[in-house]
Amino acid sequence: MKKYSKGLYAAAEKNKVLISSHRGQAGTNIIENTVPAFKNALLHGADIVEMDIAMSTDGKYYTFHDGNEMRLLRTEKNIRTMTSKEIENLDYYNYEGMKSGGKVNRFEDVLKELKGKCFINIDRCWDLKWRDFNYPLGAFELIRKYGMEEQIIYKTNINEYYLSQMSEHGVDLMYMPIVSSSEDVEKAESYGLNIVALELLFPTEDNPIINDGNLAAWHDKGYLLWANSINVYDDFILSGGHDDVHAIKEGTEAWDFLLDKGIDIIQTDWPAVLKNYLNGKFRQA
Repeated sequence: MKKYSKGLYAAAEKNKVLISSHRGQAGTNIIENTVPAFKNALLHGADIVEMDIAMSTDGKYYTFHDGNEMRLLRTEKNIRTMTSKEIENLDYYNYEGMKSGGKVNRFEDVLKELKGKCFINIDRCWDLKWRDFNYPLGAFELIRKYGMEEQIIYKTNINEYYLSQMSEHGVDLMYMPIVSSSEDVEKAESYGLNIVALELLFPTEDNPIINDGNLAAWHDKGYLLWANSINVYDDFILSGGHDDVHAIKEGTEAWDFLLDKGIDIIQTDWPAVLKNYLNGKFRQA
């Protein structure tokens, strides 16, 4: 059994497919990547909440996907170029363009709120562009400080710097590389990491990464298989078109392909819709 993975594997075996909610579940004054959004996702049936991490110039960590500052905070300045004081003085705006009453959440506060409640997928806590030192180390320290290693699934793109940093500082943590080829998987494996899952990116149904031989071999190695049902933008296809938009517009059988392929974790923006679909397949309501 891979370190810290017992609970994750048990949940996957029990539920057949785990539901990951992309940035929590947002709407009106419930803003993405905040504690209310994560709590809302759990109320909608999510097993995992996915969140993005950004670090201030003075080393504080926040749950925010940089690049969305104008939409959510009404500033053109990237959050990673701000001090913690600057960040905490900002107000969140809702989709009506009105102040929501919320603030950007510190990662530490989010961890305290979610301890013992769900699995957490950490994204974006890596970026060569902004730092010349070990960007994720403070986040690793917080995870260990609160004893949440059994809840956290940390992921990165395939990059030698990211992988070497994981090998040096995060080899004990549950890790999921974001992969688009079998070569990517082999590269991640060469660093001796605690790989518990693979986030598979496949723009088409016949993409080689999801051929049955690959999937069977990776299952045999104990890797859970993650697919993204989210629609980030129109021409960014992550799961061969078997996604949230097709499921809602055309019928939830759009997700059948993912189940037929043996996907263990589906990330969605609509966890309640996905849960109802899975209940109809094999889950208990």
